[in-house]
Amino acid sequence: MPISANGGINFLLGNHPEMEEMLGIRPGIGWERLVYLPRMDKGITKPSGCDRYYYRLTFEMMRKYKWATLRNFARKFLWVWHGPEILRNEDEYYLTRVSWLYRLLLWRVGSFGFPYGIIAPLGLIGMLIYLRRWRELYLLYAYVATQVLMMLAFFPCSRYRAPIVPALLIFGTAAAFEMIALARRRQVRDLLPLLSMLLACGVMSTLSPPKFQADRVQNEAENHRLLATAYYEEGSTEVGIATCEKGLKLAPKNPDLHKWLMDAYYEKGDYAETEKHALACIRLVPTYRVPYETLVEIYEAEGRSKEAAEIREAIRSRAAGNL
Repeated sequence: MPISANGGINFLLGNHPEMEEMLGIRPGIGWERLVYLPRMDKGITKPSGCDRYYYRLTFEMMRKYKWATLRNFARKFLWVWHGPEILRNEDEYYLTRVSWLYRLLLWRVGSFGFPYGIIAPLGLIGMLIYLRRWRELYLLYAYVATQVLMMLAFFPCSRYRAPIVPALLIFGTAAAFEMIALARRRQVRDLLPLLSMLLACGVMSTLSPPKFQADRVQNEAENHRLLATAYYEEGSTEVGIATCEKGLKLAPKNPDLHKWLMDAYYEKGDYAETEKHALACIRLVPTYRVPYETLVEIYEAEGRSKEAAEIREAIRSRAAGNL
């Protein structure tokens, strides 16, 4: 297929009437529930069938909520040029804490982000200046336009914006040299309109910042979970557990952290801690099926048949048809 099987689910995220809330879903329990929606709703299990399901659902919503759809497209267009990096399931700015080179090359102050907050406005000005040469440069223009349309169709984030950066650098560098040459020749009348447009593009890059990126504490807790996963994959399970516990102190009501610790302690054979985090996960997300099933397994392993039977009944009554 021309687009991978996750095209439909990304199309739903970027065109849902509640786009900000949908884009706030991170890999974890919320993502699992979204992935299993076709199975729960229509019994669809094939990747291609799931893909079509999400597209059909999204087009129905777009037809029903036309104004919300137009508003979403306008916001996504602004996000294409938004100065600070737009995280998806990783925080680029986290790297600035562990590398002095990243601290020099990647930083933000309020709504201004370096370097994209400079690259994008200059690139736009360069594209405007050299429209007169579009016959020579049509491939570059077509490339940028194609990438922008792709992001409008789905949604912009840092890694989806990255492919247009080389083209913007070409246009932006040309614009900078053009303005420097005008300044040297003291052609103020020609320079002022370009500087005005540059200022306008710079302001545009600060408008309508994304709200789906969570607050600092939530991002920090998520960073701890990602670090814990990396430690676990390296075989350092104990370090991973300690890291995830630190994240839980920051965000005690984060069900994904409880789920991570539940799985880690289950693998270790520590059923007391497994039970604690499974119950916490159930309190936070009562319809999530996985912790119920984990409780059944540990209760049966410990010979607690009555409690295992109660959890099975809970699965049938409270979580039937859900994850």
